[in-house]
Order: sequence, then C-alpha cells, then structure tokens
Amino acid sequence: MTATAYTVSPLLKAVLDGRSYQVEFSAQGDGPIEAEVDVPGSTTDQEVTIQIDVDKVEFLMILSDQDVTLETNNASTPDDTINLKANRPYLWWKNHYDSFLLTVDVTKVYLTNAGANAAVVSFVGVQDITP
Repeated sequence: MTATAYTVSPLLKAVLDGRSYQVEFSAQGDGPIEAEVDVPGSTTDQEVTIQIDVDKVEFLMILSDQDVTLETNNASTPDDTINLKANRPYLWWKNHYDSFLLTVDVTKVYLTNAGANAAVVSFVGVQDITP
C-alpha cells in the first residue's frame, strides 16, 4: 500500500518601499500535522494531543491570534516552551538556518492563554514518517 503524499507550499512575502519580494517552496511528506485549537481566555495548560516526530518534520507553522504559551509533553516540566506572539507565526522547515525549537518528539502540547480574549492556535505542517 502506498502512503498518501502531502505537500505544504509556504509563500513568504515582504514589501518594502513599494517593492515586493517573495519566495515559495514546497515541503512534502506522508504525515500531515494539522490542528486548530480554541483556547478560552484565562486558560492554563489546555491539553492537546498531537504527534510530531522532530527528526522527520519537513515543515511546521504554529500560529496563534493571541499571545499564548505552548509547552510540550508535560505541563509541569515541559521538554520545550514556545511563547507565541499574536499573529506572529513560528515557522521552521528542514534546512532552515535556525535550530528547530522542538527538541524531542511531541505527543501532547499544553496551551496557556493568560489574556481575556479567546485564542485560536493552528498547527500546519508535514513530516516524512515512512521508515
């Protein structure tokens, strides 16, 4: 049986003084990473099950429309913590210049929204999980 192939095609665009610069690329794999989570205001450690194999991620975007803290695998002693800023996505792809902020495989994330407004946190990516 052939694994389903998924492709994500990020488009990065910058405009400066009326001049536009953009780049689009594709990342492919057979394991989609996709979730959209509603996090009410004043919520601490909302648990979300999600599978991310850090060695196999080809592309990952995490986006929140409010400031949110993301902790991985354990809310008390997380493996990794990412402080997401409202409407500022965390982006990483294979061969990125920076190190991946997720350092161990993820089975759960814990989301904390200290603000009064509800947040929507989105995970979009692809991983190559075929052995």
